[in-house]
Amino acid sequence: MLINTSPNDPVFFVNHCNVDRIWALWQDLRFNFGYPSDGTIKDRNGQRINHYNINDKIYPWQNEPDSKTVDDMLDYRKLCYRYER
Repeated sequence: MLINTSPNDPVFFVNHCNVDRIWALWQDLRFNFGYPSDGTIKDRNGQRINHYNINDKIYPWQNEPDSKTVDDMLDYRKLCYRYER
């Protein structure tokens, strides 16, 4: 899965679909994403880490007109996805 054509491989697609399914299972078991109450991620020195905070636009698409925040994408249910058990 290292070459540029790997997304054309059905195994690549199935693998990523399964990663999404596992993420959904984890959310169903533990809905707290572990973000601090203010949504800010800081390094050991207390400095804010860009691109990973709950209200940050997703990097590297942060300058796109319809770019989403981390919060917009965390909960698969808000994206209208459902996985069968």
